[in-house]
Amino acid sequence: MSAISKTSKLAVVLLMVSLLALPVYGYDKMDVANRLLNSYENVREYLLNVKDRVNETISQKIDEAISQADPLVEEAKQYISSGYAELAVEKLREALSILRDLLKDLKEPLEEDFTLMGTIRRLKGGAERAHYILKKLEEKGVNITALSSSLDEVDSLIEDAKAALISGNVDETKQLLEEARSKLSDVFQGLREEARQHFNLTREKVIRRARFIVLSVERSLARLDVAIKRLKEANRTDDANKLIHLRNRIVSTLDSLDRHLKAGNKGEALEDVKHLVNLLRACKNLRIRSSGA
Repeated sequence: MSAISKTSKLAVVLLMVSLLALPVYGYDKMDVANRLLNSYENVREYLLNVKDRVNETISQKIDEAISQADPLVEEAKQYISSGYAELAVEKLREALSILRDLLKDLKEPLEEDFTLMGTIRRLKGGAERAHYILKKLEEKGVNITALSSSLDEVDSLIEDAKAALISGNVDETKQLLEEARSKLSDVFQGLREEARQHFNLTREKVIRRARFIVLSVERSLARLDVAIKRLKEANRTDDANKLIHLRNRIVSTLDSLDRHLKAGNKGEALEDVKHLVNLLRACKNLRIRSSGA
């Protein structure tokens, strides 16, 4: 396959995926049929609107392709009304295939349109990533109201740009995409700030909790030393060794916590804190059993 052929196919894919509401996996047959119908109507409108921007030969091809595809779509609509979604999908795919073949002839005369379609695709992908990050921040308790509102504006601008391009308004499409790009950039800047603040706040919480647990650990170590001494004096070597082993684990985890806090490793420090809490519980239980034996 030549490079030109690959480029042409890629351009067609961008048009059919970026600009139009093509179905995705996971939908039932009727939903797929309705999405394909929406896709066809968008492509049809786009082709009719670009007729005055192409030569007479291509304009005639547009009319011929639509005249071939429209009857198939009418059949599909009847199938949808009757509940035969699978047959409707088959007819709609056939109709879209006719228009897809025609779109290959538009690559050169409408190169700017295809470039804008690629921009729409990239901005839409960026907005989807921003939505995902916002959701994660919200799950962590971050107030995302302002950023969410700004991102909704980005979504609206992208949809307006798609509609403008379908209508053949290239200049308006460019303006809307520039606004969307600028607002999306602001959203990502805001996301970085929120994430940074959340990280710092969470780190402070970890440090505060760590300081509290360290005080408890130091008191427990002092009590352990006393208990170990008494057990040794009573010749209870096995019990003393159990407490010594536990003491060594506590000291090791305490050293690990200190290293992680100094390195700013919030996640690891929090795990050390949790581990110390469990060790302190084990320490208490062992001391109780040892003193009661």
